[in-house]
Amino acid sequence: MLYYIQMKKHLEKAEMKFLLILSIAIFALLIFLSFLHLQALVKRSNARTRLPTKIEINPGLPSVKGIRSQTIIEGSLSYPSSGIPVNLIVCAQNLKTDKTYCTQKHIEDPRYLYGVGYKLIVAPGTYYLYSHLREPDFPTGYQDYKAYYSEAVTCGLTVECGDHTPIPVTVALGQRLQNINPIDWYNF
Repeated sequence: MLYYIQMKKHLEKAEMKFLLILSIAIFALLIFLSFLHLQALVKRSNARTRLPTKIEINPGLPSVKGIRSQTIIEGSLSYPSSGIPVNLIVCAQNLKTDKTYCTQKHIEDPRYLYGVGYKLIVAPGTYYLYSHLREPDFPTGYQDYKAYYSEAVTCGLTVECGDHTPIPVTVALGQRLQNINPIDWYNF
């Protein structure tokens, strides 16, 4: 009987050691898999931050007698979710030349609606302003969806604001326009 009790204690100790070693191995495997997943997310995130080459990114204007004249359009950003995606870009499309200026740089400042805004340096002209996610980040079927600065924005984006017509924005050389908010995500 004593032999049986000693064997039982020995087996219990061996089982405990085995369970401890197994738990440590599983924990180490989970840490390793989490590390691999994190690496994949970082690589995918870095790939997403590249902008298309077909647009000009905040080129500004050439110097005029040594003085750089900038025409600036700025405003707030929003997105219909719990936060503003880091890959949200804002573009100004010139209505005459069709040239498009874009930026993905978000400015965090309490003066902006939701605390996040943008600033675009453009040539003088008349523009439609819109924000959108780059194609790989859009759900299927929404690749071309754009949130414009529209009549609904100036109306307050309430249910009563049914006109989603984009508003042409005209800027002159050296002018700075503010509160041009391309946030009409509700034009369905």
